[in-house]
Amino acid sequence: MKDYLYVINHYYGDRANCIFMRGLLSESNNFDIHLPLPKINDLLPKLSLSDFSKRQILNLDLIKSCFMNELDAKLSSMIVTASRGKTRILEEAIDDDTDDRDNSDLNVKMSFYNKVLEANPNIHFDLTKFNNDNSILSNIDNIIDHNRYEDVHSNDDILVKIMDKSKDEHSYIAKVNKPAIYMSLRKQIVIRLLKPNSVNVGDIKDSTLKKLALQNNKIKKTASNLLSYFELSSKIIDDDLVKFINNYEYELVFDKKLTIEFYEKFVINEEIENSQYKIVMEQYVGAAFSSKSVKNLPPEKIKILFETDCLKKDTDIISLLIDKDVEIDNTYINDDFKQVIIENKISLNKRLLLVALEEANNKSQQIFSRNLKVLTNDEVKDYLKKIDNESTRKILKIIHGDRGNFSFKIDDTEFNLNLFNWMKNKKMIENFEKVKDNKLKVTKKKPDIKN
Repeated sequence: MKDYLYVINHYYGDRANCIFMRGLLSESNNFDIHLPLPKINDLLPKLSLSDFSKRQILNLDLIKSCFMNELDAKLSSMIVTASRGKTRILEEAIDDDTDDRDNSDLNVKMSFYNKVLEANPNIHFDLTKFNNDNSILSNIDNIIDHNRYEDVHSNDDILVKIMDKSKDEHSYIAKVNKPAIYMSLRKQIVIRLLKPNSVNVGDIKDSTLKKLALQNNKIKKTASNLLSYFELSSKIIDDDLVKFINNYEYELVFDKKLTIEFYEKFVINEEIENSQYKIVMEQYVGAAFSSKSVKNLPPEKIKILFETDCLKKDTDIISLLIDKDVEIDNTYINDDFKQVIIENKISLNKRLLLVALEEANNKSQQIFSRNLKVLTNDEVKDYLKKIDNESTRKILKIIHGDRGNFSFKIDDTEFNLNLFNWMKNKKMIENFEKVKDNKLKVTKKKPDIKN
């Protein structure tokens, strides 16, 4: 046995070389790429070029020795062989070479990574097999731009984490806009690396990635981007744009005017949050919208449109306010609005009437007298007290059944006539008559009717 080992060891160099050669000659799949070969210089001359095409040739010490000694033919053949296998030998060798270059003045101009590319330009690395992030970082542009890895999520995850260290937004956008790069990685860059509210729709070239950026709140919330995405989505306000507008985290910046075409689609969208709806409609400067165009909106949005002066002040709009029972603040019920009500003899619902009566001017009084039937007795009396003139004081005494009310003569005006008819219908008085000098007078008083 000793003689046999002596011969083997003498021939190949040592026991490690012997083990390596036995594995190579037996073509067994049971080999160790990490087998140390301390006397590799004794082994190399014994290996023919054809040996380097066998899978059993794969050994980390051997591949590094071929690289360091510039045995290019053997190294190239070994790289091609390694590319066909499932080992991590190439990734480990690149790791070691990266470490050597980081920690010393390595006297080899070309990196092992570039040697691999030279031997196999179509190499696909398994990035999970690298132990040193610097191995990827130092070659990251080449790896990404030429898709030198398998298109799987685990590799995307590694690349994104390494890219994140640079915090270079411009390089992220550049990668996103390279169509040759795997789409899966470009999507991950958009989702995980772009900062929220940081890019414009026009910064991204691919329409799918534009939409992805919008969905993930990466697009700046500006009027320009609203319009750009509106164009991209065939001029419809889709769910993604609604979500973008409704995002309270960022304030909408009006860096340009929104188009009439956009507003025509926006105004009828019921999914926009009311606060955002109001912000956008406050910027509207086009023609007022008709009742027909907004009739299907909920009351809250009709209120916003009315209060932002985006609706025509006509009978149809007033009818819509009544039908929808829209709550309008008195600030927006001006004399022009009241004049439309008066001229068209529009009967109001109680909500709108009470708002119109908050100010006791002549137009409000006229509207009051024409809509007495929707008010309670107390509400009528309270408003008469609010007006507080000679006629209303007399009418209040008639309502209360005060002594001497038969003698009251009140001007025959529309306002007073309507009140006399109301008192008669409420059976507060039996009847009234018109007397000389254009006056009205109670003919018989009934007992006061309580609410």
